[in-house]
Amino acid sequence: MVLAIWLSTFWKTERMCDTTLSTSNAIVQQILLTSAADEFNDNSTCTKNRNERFDCHPEPGGDKNNCVQRGCCWDESIGEPGPACFYPTPYNGYKIVNKTEAKMGLQIFLTRTVPSAYPGDVNLVKLDVHYLSSTTIHVKIMDANNNRYEPPFPQIPTVFTKDKKEPMYNVTSSHHGFKITRRSGDLIFDCQNIGGFIFADQFLQISGKISGKIYGLGEHESSLQLNTNWTKFTMFNHDGVPIPNFNLYGSHPFYLSLEENGMSHGVFLHNSNAMEVLLQPLPAVTFRSIGGIFDFYFFLGPTPADVVRQYTDIIGRPFIPPYWSLGFHLSRLGYRNTEHIRSVWNRTRDAQIPFDTQWHDIDYMDRRNDFTYDKKNYPELPEFVDELHQVGMRYVPILDPGISGCEPDGTYPPYDEGLLSDAFVKNQDGSIFVGKVWNPKCTVFPDFTSPNTVVYWGKEIQKFYKKIKFDGIWIDMNEPSNFLDGGFKGCPSNKWENPPYVPQVIGGKLFDKTVCMSTKQYAGLHYDLHNLYGISEAIATNRALKQLGKRPFIISRSTYPGSGSYAGHWSGDVVSTWHAMKTSVPQLLAFSLFGIPMMGADICGFNGNTTEPLCQRWSQLGAFYPFSRNHNTDDAIDQDPVALGEENVNSTRKALMIRYTLLPYLYTLFFKAHVMGETVARPLFFEFWDDPRTLELDESFLWGCCLLIVPVLKEHSTTVSTYLPRSRWYDWYTFLGTESNGTNVVLHAPFDTIPIFIRGGIILPTQKPEVTTTLSRLNDIDLIVASNKTLQAFGTLYWDDGESLDVRSTKQYGLVDFTLTPNNLTSSVTHWGYAKILYVGSIEILGFVKPITELLFNNVKTEYEWNKISLVLTVKIRNKTIIIDERPLATMGGYVEFSVYLSCLSFVIYLYSCFVITFGIIDYLLYFVLISCALFGILLRFHIPRPADETVANIFGSEWGAYKSLPNSSKVNNDYVMKVVAHRACGLDAPENSLSAIKKILKESITAVEFDIMLTADNEPIVFHDTSLYRMTDVHKIVAETTLEEIRKLDISVKHPFKKNFEGEKVPTLEEYTKYCLDNNIRMFLDLKDDQLSLCETINNLFKEYPKLYDLAVVSSFNPFLIYRIRMKDPKIACSLAWRPYFYSHEDFNEVTGPTNPRTSNLFLLLCLRLLNVVHEWFLWTFGYYTLGLSALLLHKDMVTRDIIHYWTKRGVRAIAWSVNLPTEKQYFEKILQITYLTDTAINS
Repeated sequence: MVLAIWLSTFWKTERMCDTTLSTSNAIVQQILLTSAADEFNDNSTCTKNRNERFDCHPEPGGDKNNCVQRGCCWDESIGEPGPACFYPTPYNGYKIVNKTEAKMGLQIFLTRTVPSAYPGDVNLVKLDVHYLSSTTIHVKIMDANNNRYEPPFPQIPTVFTKDKKEPMYNVTSSHHGFKITRRSGDLIFDCQNIGGFIFADQFLQISGKISGKIYGLGEHESSLQLNTNWTKFTMFNHDGVPIPNFNLYGSHPFYLSLEENGMSHGVFLHNSNAMEVLLQPLPAVTFRSIGGIFDFYFFLGPTPADVVRQYTDIIGRPFIPPYWSLGFHLSRLGYRNTEHIRSVWNRTRDAQIPFDTQWHDIDYMDRRNDFTYDKKNYPELPEFVDELHQVGMRYVPILDPGISGCEPDGTYPPYDEGLLSDAFVKNQDGSIFVGKVWNPKCTVFPDFTSPNTVVYWGKEIQKFYKKIKFDGIWIDMNEPSNFLDGGFKGCPSNKWENPPYVPQVIGGKLFDKTVCMSTKQYAGLHYDLHNLYGISEAIATNRALKQLGKRPFIISRSTYPGSGSYAGHWSGDVVSTWHAMKTSVPQLLAFSLFGIPMMGADICGFNGNTTEPLCQRWSQLGAFYPFSRNHNTDDAIDQDPVALGEENVNSTRKALMIRYTLLPYLYTLFFKAHVMGETVARPLFFEFWDDPRTLELDESFLWGCCLLIVPVLKEHSTTVSTYLPRSRWYDWYTFLGTESNGTNVVLHAPFDTIPIFIRGGIILPTQKPEVTTTLSRLNDIDLIVASNKTLQAFGTLYWDDGESLDVRSTKQYGLVDFTLTPNNLTSSVTHWGYAKILYVGSIEILGFVKPITELLFNNVKTEYEWNKISLVLTVKIRNKTIIIDERPLATMGGYVEFSVYLSCLSFVIYLYSCFVITFGIIDYLLYFVLISCALFGILLRFHIPRPADETVANIFGSEWGAYKSLPNSSKVNNDYVMKVVAHRACGLDAPENSLSAIKKILKESITAVEFDIMLTADNEPIVFHDTSLYRMTDVHKIVAETTLEEIRKLDISVKHPFKKNFEGEKVPTLEEYTKYCLDNNIRMFLDLKDDQLSLCETINNLFKEYPKLYDLAVVSSFNPFLIYRIRMKDPKIACSLAWRPYFYSHEDFNEVTGPTNPRTSNLFLLLCLRLLNVVHEWFLWTFGYYTLGLSALLLHKDMVTRDIIHYWTKRGVRAIAWSVNLPTEKQYFEKILQITYLTDTAINS
């Protein structure tokens, strides 16, 4: 082995050398491989589990002899799928020789112990792990001694804002690899003790065990959820008709995993070389690249939306498109002349089909040369474009990255200028590489990685703009595509054109229909840069369009991570088939994961002749692609809507009218994508990730959170089956609502209709549609308010002029939030710098289940209409009202629960009777009437509705026992049922409120915990119950007078009966505790002390920082004022009130002795406190629960009876008992009363 390692140093090959293995090198390699086989056969075992096998011979043609020479196992008895040649266990091709750990990461050096089967082994590898944030890890594996190629795009930030949160992950390393898990231990990636880690000059391979369902790894034609049954995904940009399981136009080495625990994570490999990714059923993943380094980013989510947000933090946020680009686009290859394109344009407009942009393929060019137009067939093209602009429409021409290189000298300036600028890709000898695309004779290719080329490209675009006032640019053929395999004489024979390993690419060779791999660019060899050609062109084009003074709009065929910051994408040359239409949906959703939301397929298909039924259904679907364009090839029939008959015209118009109605909402979604990294079109599991039935759905999709599009994807069908997740859904066409508990439904879908649903809880900003966005933008903003079951909804409108650059930096935009509560619809202006005034046009509130007595619009009594069939309340707005007025837009009077009226009336009668009996007078009647009116006013003004039923159901799980009679029961049926809550994390079993205690209850299968929150002297929230430290620590100090640093030095186990098991236990911070609970999916009751008013802001901020808390946490307190303050600021937070008799006057209470230990010895004060007990009890039991919007009530165990449980469940409140510790008590509450209880011990729970 010493000889093998010494000889392996002779393998090293320099990157720029053009050499092949000599015979002597081959002999040396044979010696090394034999040595490897000897060592591993002695010490390793061969697994019989097919799924645990990692391929040792990925090249085709492997046999037993070759396999054994590599030191691997051979077993072909099981057959495919799965490798016959696989690595033994263990197989450590590298070993750790040095390891350094630091606060923000670790560094490891590994040395090669045996050679691989590939030339140029890197003998000393450095592995750097950087903890970029609490959710993101950067793992970089590189040559320790030599610099290697790394992609220049995207430009990833080198400085990250360090957050103060506890990391969601643990990173460990042993042998030759590393392992990443969640803090809970759930697996993210584990490449320890797994064979196949290879780091050679032109072959890099790493395998790891993973978890969950996998999505991403584009660009491919496949389902959204990827098949992990030995499926290979090749990433090497290539022109061609989409073929399943082969490489397409873009490369996106990123996947999102939805774990079995419901959480999500993502993995991104920043490597632009040709690569393939293999998924196998273990589950496991293998990355193979033929160059560069391993540069991984791991994103811990924990939700799918969080993962995409974290990913776009790294690669760049999507661009915000010009508003007009959200309209409908029309194109084809094959417009013959100006008259032809004008006739199609006119007939589309005459049909009153919404239509914003006319596109032009290469037909407009002179001899198909960039930056020219054909003055014979298109002499009036500039005038036609001006005509488009005069009616508020736009024009987008195509530009290919192919400059004619064979025109007569001096006749084609773009070529001459390119020569002067040194702008073209070169051969190894320095001559310009020449291929062939659309140009008549030959083509040269701009090198967009060169600063000279970027300037040159910008100048050519500016000169062309002076001829034709285009509005955007379509960049095609930028993989780059070439009609030749390399040059006219092919490509030279060298290691770049014929590397030791070729991934499974179309054509079987890297230079198939593209430029030679050994050609030179400014940033390096095309071998390394090939997959970056499209993004580098997009960056140069984006820069050029910005210089014209308007917001760029670019659609690119070739993409790479980060492309979405500069351009959109369409799915290329899809065929006109029902299958292609169906697969366009998962492709659209995959590009949402990739940070490229401006995406769509060619409506009706590109290649081949479409049919009228196919085009009708595809036009309906295409109306809801974020990028909506009809385009087809030159040898196919016309497929613009009018060409295919009246039915197509009518259904296309109908679908596009809906799109144009929703454009303010769609534009707001793009703003959120640009600023916050949200998705525009998204799969259902992004919103319902805890519903396993959504994980495979890729035939329907959402716009944002709440608009569900269900296309019909089968021929001759007038119905479509779909899954409606648990929520309230409104049919777009009728506004009729339906409550779904997560069911499959069959929808009626006539040939002219695409089913659409609005999810309850959203406010959609819309506009009356016109035939162009220019005209639509002149209309008022309308609001469709889709309420949830508690008559709440929320929405946002972003608005600007739709075309200016940098409106955020100049603050020339508007951002308004809309909120519906049961009695008010309000607008809240976050920012308004937009120059023009927007008006509210109409308001429709869906799901308004009860009539009202009056409606005030901006405090003025206004006419309204309530449809008792559709349950739609329509506000009839007579006068112009600006949208930025922060007064309530609509106030609905008279909508109060009848039980509350009855409670108030009963109380008034009670007081009146007392006065009559006591004083024998009736003169106070007027005062009681006034008191009654005041109470009703208070209720209407200060009532805070409960959180959505879905939220409450997520927290408490499936209804069981006494809770099945809850009137607002969602009847959910999930795996979780809350029966036992660990009071202070079962403080009798471990130090109360400690992290050890919560870890212990998990082992006892208790997944809900109650804990207390206090503030230290330096205002740091900690998890601690008492105001004094003495009971837990023997230190006579007050918590509020002690700093966090001082408290963290204390041991809270010193007085616990099991202190030997918990020595050194520290007081946890609120953030530590919350993070641990979130990572382990533990439900929480956050208990606030009655005098800690300053904690309200802390709690509200905590929920904003960790949105998952809304579905997992309840805030509880004895003080209703604390609950009110928290919920007034954020009504989405679920709260419970704790109550026992004599709370204000006495320190404790039990059923046998009654109240114990008065809180004061002052008799008068004690009398006042007892009176306060009475008022508090009356408030809570009559209307306080309604005013506060309580979801649960924590009752002293001695006060819980069947009647009390029935009283509260009838009012929609869960009664939960506390201090239930004895085994007999637990049996009584769980088996007899059948309610949830809090306990201090997990024994017998």
